[in-house]
Amino acid sequence: MSPKEKAQELFNKFALGGWGKENAMRCVEEILKAYPHTFDKELEYTSSGDEIIVIKNTRCNNEFWYNVKHEIEKL
Repeated sequence: MSPKEKAQELFNKFALGGWGKENAMRCVEEILKAYPHTFDKELEYTSSGDEIIVIKNTRCNNEFWYNVKHEIEKL
């Protein structure tokens, strides 16, 4: 999903009483504060056969969400 599509989706979901843009912006700001990174999780097995979840490919999540904020501002 592109930042523009995500911006429109959030705007539509939070469009209560004419506050869609403001509510969508608050949502994105909370995401940026709480989840600045994103990552992949993979299930692996130890030598003894136990399952473990391994976090891989940690990357910054900010660029996408800043682009979503920019798109919300244009709505």
